[in-house]
Amino acid sequence: MNIEQFFELDEETREYLLSLHTKRKYIRSQREQLDIDLRKIKTRELNLQMECEHPDADSKYTANENEFGNLTGGGHTNYYCPDCYNRWTDEK
Repeated sequence: MNIEQFFELDEETREYLLSLHTKRKYIRSQREQLDIDLRKIKTRELNLQMECEHPDADSKYTANENEFGNLTGGGHTNYYCPDCYNRWTDEK
C-alpha cells in the first residue's frame, strides 16, 4: 500500500494500521536487544566453561549396540560438569 492509498482509508482503519506497525516495530527492537543480551550471556558462559577444569565431572559410558541389543564394540562416554554445566562426549 502506498501513502496515497493509506490516506484514502478512513481514520479508524489508519489508526489501527499505525498501531499494528508501532507494535511490530517495538517487538522487533526488543527482540534485537534480547538477541544482543543473549549473545553476551552465552559468551560469558563459554568463557566460564573454558576456564573450569571440571574437577568433579560425572561420566557415563554407553556401549554401542545393534538393533538386537548385542554389543558391537566401542562406545562413547558422556561427561557433565555440575560446576559450569558443560557437557561433552568422547568416542571410544
